Amino acid sequence: MSGKVVNVVRGATGGRGLSTIAIYNAALDKTVIYLHTAPSSALSQGQQISRGQVIATESWRGVSSSSNAHTHVEMRLGQRTLAAKSVNDPRLENPNPTSFWNSQGYNIR
Repeated sequence: MSGKVVNVVRGATGGRGLSTIAIYNAALDKTVIYLHTAPSSALSQGQQISRGQVIATESWRGVSSSSNAHTHVEMRLGQRTLAAKSVNDPRLENPNPTSFWNSQGYNIR
C-alpha cells in the first residue's frame, strides 16, 4: 500500500526489539503494520512510499520469533504506529489471514 512511513523500528534478529514498519494511507485512513521484518536501511519515518516499493526483507526480528524468517502484516483503521497486540488493543480489526486468503482463491499452508 502506498503512503507515509509513520514508524520504523529496527529490531535484532532473534533478539530483543521487535522490528515494526507502519505505513499510513490518508486517502483510505488505514495503516498497514509489518512486524518481524528487516527494514531497508534507506527507510525512514516521514518518507512517502509507493505500492510495490521494497521496504524490507523477510526476517525473524524480535524475541517472539524463534527460528524461521516470516513477516506479520496487520491493517488498522486510522493512523497507528504499533500493532494491536503491542498496545493491548483487545479488538483486532483484521480478518483471519488464512480464511481471508483462502476466500481470495489462494491455498495457504
